[in-house]
Amino acid sequence: MEHLPIHLADEAAIGGPVQYRWMYPIERFLHTLKLYVRNKAQPEGCIAEGYIIDECLSFCTMYLSGDTESERIRLSRNADDPNNIVRLSRNANDPNNIVRPGLPLFVTKGRALEKGKKFMLTDEEKKRAHTHVLLNCPEIDSHLKEHVEIEKKEKRSTFCTRIREKINEGDVNIDPDICALAEGPNNEAKRYKRYAMNGCRFHVKSIDIGSTYQNSCIFVQAGSNCYATANDRQPRDDMLDYYGILTDIIELDYHNGRKVLLFERNWIDSRTYTRGLKKDEFGFILVNFNYLLPPSDTFIFATQAQQVFYVKDPIEPDWEVVVKAKPRDFFDMGIDFDPAPYAPQQLGHEAVNEEEVTIPRTDISGVNLD
Repeated sequence: MEHLPIHLADEAAIGGPVQYRWMYPIERFLHTLKLYVRNKAQPEGCIAEGYIIDECLSFCTMYLSGDTESERIRLSRNADDPNNIVRLSRNANDPNNIVRPGLPLFVTKGRALEKGKKFMLTDEEKKRAHTHVLLNCPEIDSHLKEHVEIEKKEKRSTFCTRIREKINEGDVNIDPDICALAEGPNNEAKRYKRYAMNGCRFHVKSIDIGSTYQNSCIFVQAGSNCYATANDRQPRDDMLDYYGILTDIIELDYHNGRKVLLFERNWIDSRTYTRGLKKDEFGFILVNFNYLLPPSDTFIFATQAQQVFYVKDPIEPDWEVVVKAKPRDFFDMGIDFDPAPYAPQQLGHEAVNEEEVTIPRTDISGVNLD
């Protein structure tokens, strides 16, 4: 047994974290099967019948109405709230209370795990949050480009003023959601410390301090201009990985039920390789929290966040290994491929000679029935 620890490092590098390949799930399921035994003289039969009954009941519960909660159809622990959707009317009894169409930006997802606390945004916070929303909403790119061109020529008007001018000119094609974006958010916002999003639970850093869990570690992929060298004059667009710590959860109010949820975080400086982010010879990604990005743009949309956790490197204490977490009840079914195109079957309508068709079998003896 003394040589066993020598192989543990190689097994970890090949198989990854042990919790994805240990036998505890199998042992727990064996415990479930043993609970089916009612007659110790026939344990196999009890297990078989109990398993069949459980499968039949599970199949039947899938056809129950949505108001009936069962073990198989109830919401997951970290599932989004199905009732948390933006509607045209706040009155639940209103027959016209249907899901409000509009920009996907205002489609509320996730579920708050606590009651939000209202607070007043400072002018700087409001400007930073609103700027991030405008620059990351592809539905208004055409309006922003038009506004930038006019501003270069005339040095006047803000984006909000430009949208108002187009409305006064009789432009009826402007979506009400775009008007709400131009007006900006309300000065009063909500702050959360716990929120369920994308099948994961996210906590701010202050909640994770002193806890054995890590729910404040997040990861996001974002497009950025990549430079080969410091003198590179032709950058190319590429997707970069950003790792950080969640510090705040803010819900902006754009009036009339329009909500935008933002995550504020401290990002690792990954612009220079081996400065705040590197990859070792085994393919593991390591981050260093001593190098953070400047706090000019620290917001992301909550729907973009993915959860990770960090493990201290015992050799280099300043570095931590990144391990990506899988959402609860998430199953990766792979990529759907279209089936290979086959030539359609040609069914002819030629007349068939009935004398050539033999319906009864002649290779076995018949059975006489009384």
